[in-house]
Formats: sequence, C-alpha cells, structure tokens
Amino acid sequence: MTAPSFGARASSPHSPDSAEKSGLEGRAPDREAADLARKSAYIDSVRALYRGTRNAGFVACLLGTLILVGSRYMAGVPGWGVYLGAAVIAVGWALFVVSVFKRAAWVRAHPFDANGRT
Repeated sequence: MTAPSFGARASSPHSPDSAEKSGLEGRAPDREAADLARKSAYIDSVRALYRGTRNAGFVACLLGTLILVGSRYMAGVPGWGVYLGAAVIAVGWALFVVSVFKRAAWVRAHPFDANGRT
C-alpha cells in the first residue's frame, strides 16, 4: 500500500483552474495578456495624473505641521505661527482634494476601452 501524494493534483473538469471556472474558454491567452497590459498601462497613466499637485499638497501638509508644532512648542516663536501652520495644512488638503476631483473628471471623460480604441 502506497501513501497518497499530496503534491500532485488530479485533473478533473471540476477543478478550480479549469477554463469553465475562470471564464477563459473563448479567449486566447495572448489576448488576455494584451488586455491586462493595456489595463495596467491605463491605471498607471491615471495614477500619474496630477501627481505634482498631490505632491505639493503632501509637502504643504508636512510644512504646515512643522510650522504648527514649532510655533506651539518652541520658545521665542510668535503665537500667530499656529494659525499660519493650520492655514498651510488646509491649503495642502485643498490641493489633495483638487487633484482627486480633477483625476475623477479625467477618468469620466476618458474611460478604459478594452478594445484599445482611443
């Protein structure tokens, strides 16, 4: 009597990696790869939109936090620095929000087309 092999799988029509389970029965693998590459490129281009605005918002938030903490806890720094720091943080968040809305508007105007037409 031999022990069953746990590493080998029996191929059956009901296995989860069959073509019927994955929905790939009518499409060629190279077509799937091309669609995946096109979708990946589209996602990368959407992520790159308004990156400068997002980075400026991030830097503004960091700078505003430094100003706020510095003016709150350092001796000799004027008290209005707290308000300046909060204002710079608010500007940073506004830049974040602007970049999100502009990117969403671009995606609505340029939806992904799986057929590759522009």
